[in-house]
Amino acid sequence: MADLVPSSFQPIIQMVLDSVTSPQSKRAYSKALTDFMQWFQDTRPDSGFSKATVQQYRSLLVDAGLSASTVNLRLTAIRKLAQEAGDNSLMHHAIAQGISHVPNVKREGVRTGNWLTLQQAEKLLVWRRMRAALSGT
Repeated sequence: MADLVPSSFQPIIQMVLDSVTSPQSKRAYSKALTDFMQWFQDTRPDSGFSKATVQQYRSLLVDAGLSASTVNLRLTAIRKLAQEAGDNSLMHHAIAQGISHVPNVKREGVRTGNWLTLQQAEKLLVWRRMRAALSGT
């Protein structure tokens, strides 16, 4: 089983796209995989598809300032690519498994607006139930 290089990915990309049903997922995965393949072909064409390659790409996406959600979506598509390649005997399962362990980017943010405490939420629910009972709905 040879290392996967960019020129051998097109059939596997189609397998990935065939494995998702949502048109939005197909579009997002197609873009993610096309972008990855372009980067891979331009920067690491002879290195093979590996965990190190995907980690380097992850760092590039983070450094480019993409949101955690965008990076994680792209990583999901790449992990699916590795899974399909491993499941179809196009790459060693150990390599595919390694790629599947590339971590997502942690989502960080600040809560905005007003948030209820647990006690406030419970009071609100009781009040709504009482109001519904009184109005007959």
